[in-house]
Amino acid sequence: MKKIVSFLLALTLSFSVFTGCSSDNKNTNNVTLSEEERTTTVDEMGITYTIPEEWSTNTMKYTSVMTDSDIFGEIKFVYGTDENLEIISDPEFTGNTEYFTVPITRIVLVKTGEEGSDFESLKSDYNTITAVGENCGYTYYVMYDYKGGLGKGSDSEENVKEYENRLAAVPKLIETIKFSEFNAEQTTQTAIDRQNMITFVSKTLEGDDIGSTIFDEYDLTMVNFWGTYTYPDINETAVLAELDKQIKTMDGVNFMQVVIDTPSDEAEELALKIKAENGAEYTSVIPDKRLASWIVNNIEGIPTTVFVNNDAVVVGEPIQGVKTLDEYLTLLNAQLETMKSQDTANTETPSETPTETPAQ
Repeated sequence: MKKIVSFLLALTLSFSVFTGCSSDNKNTNNVTLSEEERTTTVDEMGITYTIPEEWSTNTMKYTSVMTDSDIFGEIKFVYGTDENLEIISDPEFTGNTEYFTVPITRIVLVKTGEEGSDFESLKSDYNTITAVGENCGYTYYVMYDYKGGLGKGSDSEENVKEYENRLAAVPKLIETIKFSEFNAEQTTQTAIDRQNMITFVSKTLEGDDIGSTIFDEYDLTMVNFWGTYTYPDINETAVLAELDKQIKTMDGVNFMQVVIDTPSDEAEELALKIKAENGAEYTSVIPDKRLASWIVNNIEGIPTTVFVNNDAVVVGEPIQGVKTLDEYLTLLNAQLETMKSQDTANTETPSETPTETPAQ
């Protein structure tokens, strides 16, 4: 079960909070949302629904796609107290949201007839599982009446009543569900792209502002990940400096390096010294928290060099270890040729207007 939950959170496509939290942290239940405001269409999953009025406050929504599971995707609604929602809504929060919330319901998509172990494991957490319809080869299930507890600080009589009111409104949600056509392969690719996307807002070693929007300016960027703690055993600065010079003569291509053991005064000073000794003029990035997290989750060893397209998405295979200048250039040219071939193969097809069908 832990595998499903952690993967789900890693691939969240959208995240919303419907909360009536006031500045003094007291629950305000007088928030009124119109039916239009409570209606959402999730094109990635071919579904439209209207949340019940009872969920207009203290409710969180996660919309997720899984690329390594028999569960294709899900929309999960959870209840949390004012205090707990404030904790997990903090951009700096890195804990387990399930500790602070309790599921109200899940809308789960599984390819029809291919319900497997992940789906069965998730089902075991709920007392009520209802198949609400089929669409584009997928069966949509609504799971509710969670078997677990209410979470940290949520088991007071008042909170139990609030949760039960929301649970009782699940049938209202089911009545509103409608389906429309969607492209499962495209949705999966979007999820993979988001997982492989590099985003950051930081500084260079020289103190200049830099962010992942720099990828927008080039068709392809080579990004080398290296740490000063490997110096002098691993020092290909001279090779990278020459690689950068040659790349600067190419149209639409860029090179940069991420020094993974920065920010650190000692590491920054050493990295600048090494660049100066080798006449390196390429951009050296100090990772922020988001980039540091991406490195931990995606880089197995250093040095590693990856290719990033103009959508900030890593493409192709990573280059692991030290390479010669000729090897780097050969791999770069191969990636450029791959991109050209893909561009040629991607022909546009006329878009079709989705047709909505109500849940059965």
